[in-house]
Amino acid sequence: MSNKRLLLILISLAGIVIILTGFIGKTNSQSVINLKFANFFPPPAAQSKICEEFIKNSS
Repeated sequence: MSNKRLLLILISLAGIVIILTGFIGKTNSQSVINLKFANFFPPPAAQSKICEEFIKNSS
């Protein structure tokens, strides 16, 4: 009797997870986020060069 009860509980939990996954999947489709990057270092500085490379790779 306990094996059947455990099986019923597991099947019920699996069903709930499958149903909730369907609802959660629809909320993940959001629009694209556009970011801006500000570089306040002087142009010849090493940090500025790294930031410029990062900006080029990000866009």
